[in-house]
Amino acid sequence: SKTVSGWRVVWSQLASLLGLRVERIPTLFTVIWALANVMDEQHALTSEAMLDLKITPPMDGVLMSDYHKCDDIVEAAYKHAKGQLKAWLADREREDSPVLAS
Repeated sequence: SKTVSGWRVVWSQLASLLGLRVERIPTLFTVIWALANVMDEQHALTSEAMLDLKITPPMDGVLMSDYHKCDDIVEAAYKHAKGQLKAWLADREREDSPVLAS
């Protein structure tokens, strides 16, 4: 069904306490966050044409509740951005450098 029954939520909580595997029901925060991301993605698509470089660090497996992983996430994003920026600058240098005639 397309609605979430209160009994289904209660069963999910109870079953998880008993160690049973159940379908995870998203929290209200998760749903709102997903909707905000959809809106943000639509805005990004319209703005992307104006960008010279877009750096999007890989965020696979990172949840909004992973506050305890903040330092690791920031470090991984920094390394990714640094590599992307170096590659982009190298490409621009090649585009701007004159070709020597032989």
